[in-house]
Amino acid sequence: SARGEARRRLSRELKEYSRRGPLLAYAGSAGILEDVVRRGALRAKADYLEGVRSVRDRTADEHAAAERKKASLERKAKAGLSELERTRRSGVIAQEAYEETSRRAGEAEARLRALEESRKALANLVRDLEKRESKTTQAAFKAEPAVRPKTLPWPVQGRVVSSFGKKRIEELGTWTIHNGVEIAAEAGTQVRPVLSGEVIYSGPFRSYGNVVIVNHGGGFYSIYGHLAGPLQPKGARARPEVALGVIAPGQGRVYLELRQAGRALDPVKWLK
Repeated sequence: SARGEARRRLSRELKEYSRRGPLLAYAGSAGILEDVVRRGALRAKADYLEGVRSVRDRTADEHAAAERKKASLERKAKAGLSELERTRRSGVIAQEAYEETSRRAGEAEARLRALEESRKALANLVRDLEKRESKTTQAAFKAEPAVRPKTLPWPVQGRVVSSFGKKRIEELGTWTIHNGVEIAAEAGTQVRPVLSGEVIYSGPFRSYGNVVIVNHGGGFYSIYGHLAGPLQPKGARARPEVALGVIAPGQGRVYLELRQAGRALDPVKWLK
């Protein structure tokens, strides 16, 4: 560079001057004056070049500091953007979670309404069917022995997965009433009546799927839901050794409800 060349030239001049030093004593006053002038010029040039170097070094330091500051600001900006992105994503996740919770709550409310409507409708159906029963049909069951607790056979071999009575719906913070129980068993398992009687209803009914209702006489009824065909038809004589139907595919459970004199009973208290 130009500054580098100037420094090299100054260095050569200083060396040349140092070699000439011993000869100046023989040059007289003119030589001494010339030496003073030359010395001053060389010193001024050296000071100038030193100043240039100092400015250059300061400029380089300031440039390096500016670069470091720039890099620091860029890192902070990236960190800020990352935090902003994380915050945005957290907001999106929270919104999605809220929407999912709202959707599930809506679905649960819809299911609850459907179950409540089905429960009431089934109770009304049994009541209406009971009213329609002729005196002849009622008389035919008067000879049936009185039903006692813990004497009835299970419609299927399995465990109760949904119990009778009041049940808490946690996701909705409310309660519902189960008028029967659900017993777990494999799809296709035969479902048998708990007592002999007459089939007074056979067919689909709301959220219970296919339903069979058996009148056992004396105001005692049993109801079976989530069935698949072929079902015992209306008017058929129901016997514990003959299946009313089978558990429907995709259900894995049968619904059982017992009613006497229009009141729902806890089936577990009546089954063996």
